[in-house]
Amino acid sequence: MILFPGLLKGQETKTIIKYFNESKQIMEMSDVLVANEDFKHGQFVRYYRDEYSNLESNKNQHIQTKGNYFQNKKDGTWTYYKGYKLLKEENYSNGKKTGIWKTNLENGKVITRYNYELNQEIEPIIPLYYMYPDRASYAGIEGIVEVYVKYNLDCKTDTIYITKRSNKLLDKSALRSVYEFEKLREKYSLRTDCSGKPDSTYLINYKLK
Repeated sequence: MILFPGLLKGQETKTIIKYFNESKQIMEMSDVLVANEDFKHGQFVRYYRDEYSNLESNKNQHIQTKGNYFQNKKDGTWTYYKGYKLLKEENYSNGKKTGIWKTNLENGKVITRYNYELNQEIEPIIPLYYMYPDRASYAGIEGIVEVYVKYNLDCKTDTIYITKRSNKLLDKSALRSVYEFEKLREKYSLRTDCSGKPDSTYLINYKLK
């Protein structure tokens, strides 16, 4: 354990660094009061352990949790990671949950959200992801594919089909991407009545850089 004196927001603090057992890799860093090491005040960071046990202190640190404490209470934005991917994001004000909390699911393809100001879930963010087919990329094939989606009144997908074709490889990729997107939308969307929702048209532009 190593202690570094410091000064934060008018209170005398120090940073405590802890290491994994039999390792030079940092496990945790936290700012605490000099007068009371159990009283957190300032930045807090925790890391995942690397597979190697002989790393130097500042190399290959994988953040697991990062946030701030103010007078021993969580404050501001706290982020949590799984590997290098953001897992969730929380917001606090003087230890109380506030703002919109986000959780990444389905390998980041879905971001669920909860609004603590309203105490309710809100519609998730579901981006449309698509992959450039390798064969099309190698062949230098570009194009725009237009995909149409028709919905039922209960917001379930009725039909999905291509209204503007490009290349067979691109068409297949676009159709699969929209299909996967719609499955995630059905699984996570809070909306159950689509009587007033228009059908959707997706334009997927495959363009090489």
